[in-house]
Amino acid sequence: MQDNTLRRITLAAVIASVVLVATMFLKVPTLTGYVHLGDGVIFAASLALGPTLGGLSAAIGSTLADILSAYAMWAPWTFFIKGGAGVIVGLAGNARTHRSHIAGMIAAAVWIIIGVRAVRPELLGAVTGRNPREHSSDRLRHSHRDGARPGPQAVGRQRR
Repeated sequence: MQDNTLRRITLAAVIASVVLVATMFLKVPTLTGYVHLGDGVIFAASLALGPTLGGLSAAIGSTLADILSAYAMWAPWTFFIKGGAGVIVGLAGNARTHRSHIAGMIAAAVWIIIGVRAVRPELLGAVTGRNPREHSSDRLRHSHRDGARPGPQAVGRQRR
């Protein structure tokens, strides 16, 4: 019994390291971050290992990739987003039908997209010091104490 548990934990650690490598080194930069093969490893591993070890290896591997890359501010969020994706796919893997596997991977992809989209404005606001959900005209309007309309010097430089 203990031998099997040790093997499963070791396998989860190896999968976490494969997720780390696939996320850090097999990526294509984009304007908003990067696209990587780590999610494919997460999906395959979660189907094979189940929700607990699949989710744990996904969370640890992806979080370590963020910490070791230039994306350390994403690490706490990545732990829950990618770990949740691993759990979703792992639960679908218990059904043993191809349709449920595909449905689980689609659900996990939607989970990742929603999680990243929900967190991105908050992280950008923390980095820039502004509220990214506030429109620039709102900032201009609320920047005056007396509520008077700003003059041209407050809006921007006039052409000379």
